[in-house]
Amino acid sequence: MILCRKLETIFVKTRKVGGTSFEIALSKYCDQDDIVTPITPADESVREKLGFQGPVNSSSENRSQILIDENVKGEFWNHMTCENIHENLKDSIFNSYTKISIHRDPLDFLVSQYFFQTQAKLWLFRPSFKRWLSKNYTNVIQNYQVAPVRGHFCPDTILRYEHLADDIRTKTNLPSDFIDVFESLNSKGNFRTSQSRDVTAFFEETKCSEFIPKIEQLLLSQNG
Repeated sequence: MILCRKLETIFVKTRKVGGTSFEIALSKYCDQDDIVTPITPADESVREKLGFQGPVNSSSENRSQILIDENVKGEFWNHMTCENIHENLKDSIFNSYTKISIHRDPLDFLVSQYFFQTQAKLWLFRPSFKRWLSKNYTNVIQNYQVAPVRGHFCPDTILRYEHLADDIRTKTNLPSDFIDVFESLNSKGNFRTSQSRDVTAFFEETKCSEFIPKIEQLLLSQNG
């Protein structure tokens, strides 16, 4: 999560959407009077080598006087919900700053999460996608809890993971060099097999098509 005063932008970070690369790139425009939440040590190393602003003001301890004066309160953390961010910010900031988040195809999100969460396991011990999905398919609503697609806590700009570069160029007012920095980063890497890139086919091949109606129903109940 990032609050950048210079750009009057709040980044609401969802999962498995290139969010860390976006966050590192946005850090370029931040300073000691902004809010930047910590990321993993490896990603912090990338940010530090680039000379971008690291974690600052995410804790109420030693917070910048400028932020205190503007009534920023509480703690800030990675993947906090837009509603939680609102609770910690004065309305004059929350309502006037541009809130940006990223969403991706829900089925693709689940496939990506499966490979990421099981990356450390040898193939022999890695649970099948079907077994993993049976316990974790409800995770599909996680990003919509962080950044709803409608309602009072819906971000002003929702970028599409599948068209991220184009959406950054056409849907945001970020500095012209932001996209170059973002595209140069490859945080988290790729853990998926090439066979999983066609997500519909992957669900069929792994005999998981039966979960699709359940997932769709969950999304309908979450998003209205």
